[in-house]
Amino acid sequence: MIVSPPPMLDDIKEWRSIFAGAPEKSRQLALEFEIIADSLEVHFFDAGSVATCDPLDGFHINRQAHALLGSALAREVEAIGWPDEK
Repeated sequence: MIVSPPPMLDDIKEWRSIFAGAPEKSRQLALEFEIIADSLEVHFFDAGSVATCDPLDGFHINRQAHALLGSALAREVEAIGWPDEK
């Protein structure tokens, strides 16, 4: 499964000079990752559909977002129905 990260926020605080242009590019990642997943015939999940980056720095996810993402990924894996390996 390929998982795209949630897009960065526009306000990336003191990291603006290091990540110039990154917030805009990050909004394109889900589409690009989905195209790659389709070409590889693997499952795709957009983390931005359930989680957002923390306003504290604008690009990491916080504890709540991790919990939301973990729950959503668990539901996705269950829905896929991958067999247990024995």
